[in-house]
Amino acid sequence: MAVLSDRMKRRFEELGKRFAEQLPARIAELEATYSCFGEASDLTPLVRLRDLAHRLAGTGATFGYAGLSLDARLLESEIDAILENGQAPPEEQHGTIGALIAAIAATAAGAESPAGGRKGSSHSSAHKRAAERREHEVDGAVRDAGSDSEVLEMDKIEENGQPPLDTPVLYDNTESGDEMKQIFEQLSFFGFEIRPLAALDSASYSAAQPAVVLTEVSRLVQDRDDGLAPHIAAIEAGVVKLVCFSSSDSVGTRLSAVRAGSAAFVSRPVDLVQLIDGLEALTNKRPDNPFHILLVDDDPEQVSHVAWILQQAGMITSVVTNPHYLFSAMIDARPELILLDMYLGDCTGVELTKVIRQQEVFVGVPIVYLSIESDREKQIEAIAAGADDFLTKPVDPEQFVRLVRTRCQRTRAMRYYMERDSLTGLRDHSSLMDRLSTELQRASRLKSSVCFAMLDLDYFKRANDRYGHLVGDRVLKTLARLLQERLRNTDAIGRWGGEEFGVILLDTDVTQGARLMNAIREQFSELVHQVGHDTFQLTFSCGVAAFPQYDGAMVLTEAADRALYAAKEQGRNKVITA
Repeated sequence: MAVLSDRMKRRFEELGKRFAEQLPARIAELEATYSCFGEASDLTPLVRLRDLAHRLAGTGATFGYAGLSLDARLLESEIDAILENGQAPPEEQHGTIGALIAAIAATAAGAESPAGGRKGSSHSSAHKRAAERREHEVDGAVRDAGSDSEVLEMDKIEENGQPPLDTPVLYDNTESGDEMKQIFEQLSFFGFEIRPLAALDSASYSAAQPAVVLTEVSRLVQDRDDGLAPHIAAIEAGVVKLVCFSSSDSVGTRLSAVRAGSAAFVSRPVDLVQLIDGLEALTNKRPDNPFHILLVDDDPEQVSHVAWILQQAGMITSVVTNPHYLFSAMIDARPELILLDMYLGDCTGVELTKVIRQQEVFVGVPIVYLSIESDREKQIEAIAAGADDFLTKPVDPEQFVRLVRTRCQRTRAMRYYMERDSLTGLRDHSSLMDRLSTELQRASRLKSSVCFAMLDLDYFKRANDRYGHLVGDRVLKTLARLLQERLRNTDAIGRWGGEEFGVILLDTDVTQGARLMNAIREQFSELVHQVGHDTFQLTFSCGVAAFPQYDGAMVLTEAADRALYAAKEQGRNKVITA
């Protein structure tokens, strides 16, 4: 692994040097194309300008110039808005484009290294207006996994000690009591907001985001004229979802709930993890991350066109134009599909496919040829080299997107079952270590920090012995869900073994990591676990260490483990930094 890391560093240094040498010419072409635009109604120069911005965004992100990439993505977004309108832009929008190009030039001038690119973004007022517009659009720009979107999310953690939360609203129509009050309090820890049913009106209806009402089966049976009456039509239309609670779990009770339009049934005593699973499914609380596609093609125009199609479908694309940089890009992007041309300058797509398949870590990544080659025999030979499919240019965008999405869904499902712990759904030990090694390589290149936290439940064996392993498993799943809720999608969580968990926090130093884990520790200690009529609470201890203070996956995890041991020695239920 160390040899591969050194090789990657050399390749990225060569890549960064080459990009830096070409950067002035790229900026000059951008400015020259903009000067041809003028005030005329001919939008042809804008199409070229958008393509230049698109390519600059992709290559900037690939080579570590995140600030430059962000500026280029904003320019691309601004031009897209003009092209969609089909008319010459007003003076203000014309000025915004000029300001963004000036910002790109200023960023490029100050981008002495890939790490500097992250810091060099110039934000004029026009630049900020474009950024605000961009926040409401799909992030389809070419980027690598360590882009500014993650930095912005980290800024939010710094402000309030925890990551930003989507907050689905649940409308309460249940019987008031200590049990439901306790459940509502715990649901708030998992990012749900509880409001009385009276607060739900027709203005809150949305087919895309159905309202969820928590109610009692007894109320449905005894009195259909209670607070649900105004919403019966919306329930029947599926715009309002019912979650029914009952102490009786008979077929007859469930039939009554179904006939009243319930989408989910919850029997008492309530299994909190199952309830959260159901509520997240009903509220679309955790949408899937966009698929990541790696394009390997030495034709910049073709790459831009294909990337544009995929990005419009909500996917993320990374680009490799030189096959010699393929492995570093694959390690960075972890693509769910490779789109590969048959002819790549000094090598062929078939040769590159064989090289990829010789690497055990890449065996499961689908490879689809995208080429003008129409000879069926050559296509079959190419697939026999280890690819999964062959598409001939030009492609039908709709069919192309459908095929790519299907392939990616299969890849994601296979990865999930291969890398996940069967009980918690988190990464297993080996998968988490692999991810940590990859993130440390990326952090070394980008000069950023990575925090690793190791946590262990306190006195878990006592709870297991007293209440049984099924209850213990439920506690582990509850902690897993809380970690998923409180951490960013870009972070990684794994079950280290037994009642131990590991957490990888990107772009996070040891102080930030300790503060965040301490907030999660406090929230977990407040959760109440129910066994029949009995209840209990548990805590966890945590050790935190960070790169670059500890360099290397083994060194980092061992430092976190020592800090965890210190937390146990100092009385448990606390977070200690290495």
